[in-house]
Amino acid sequence: IAAFRCIDYYNCAMTEVKESCYLRQTPTTCCKNPTEICPASDEDIPTCEVNSNVYLDGEYFKVNDPDLICICQPGYKGLNVPPFCIKPKHSPCFHPAFSHGDFFRRNCAPVFKDYAEKNTCYTMRCQVPGDGVVHRRFPFVMDDNLNKNIIIRYSFVLDMCIFGNLIMHIGDKLQQSPKFPLICLNCTCEVPPVPTCIEIPQNNCTRNITTDIAL
Repeated sequence: IAAFRCIDYYNCAMTEVKESCYLRQTPTTCCKNPTEICPASDEDIPTCEVNSNVYLDGEYFKVNDPDLICICQPGYKGLNVPPFCIKPKHSPCFHPAFSHGDFFRRNCAPVFKDYAEKNTCYTMRCQVPGDGVVHRRFPFVMDDNLNKNIIIRYSFVLDMCIFGNLIMHIGDKLQQSPKFPLICLNCTCEVPPVPTCIEIPQNNCTRNITTDIAL
């Protein structure tokens, strides 16, 4: 995984177009390389009717299946099939993409709203001064079999998350810096290489400083 980038797929950045022209996106890309369309008149702009709503050519529309990405294009007849709608294995925008070098270099982590459905991150959390790691204690396993001990040690080293310049083993938690009271999070190393961060409602948030912290 190179980086996570959280973007609202349905709100792409504005792009300058010629007068009386518009841009047509494609469901397979995320706000990239749109086609500029310049109709002779407004009446020539194709439309799509979806659930009693009318969309213009190039506009995104939502359907009952939340996994479908749909864009109004000429020829749409009410069938949510390619090339009008696609159901990718992952969203071109919401997936941890190789698209944001800064987050990659800083070893930032995605933040999710819902623990049960960690499929869409909505922001990023990067290390700030004072962040630390609350270590989960693993008992050291003694065994007469040297090779087995080597395997245990090797696996322990591989099961790590990197957050900024902090190293977190499986089960370790992030202790947020009290100097930077941003959103309240529960960040745990669950699936390397980055910790899993879930936002905690402020009424359930505790910022107790733990003495067993590695800075």
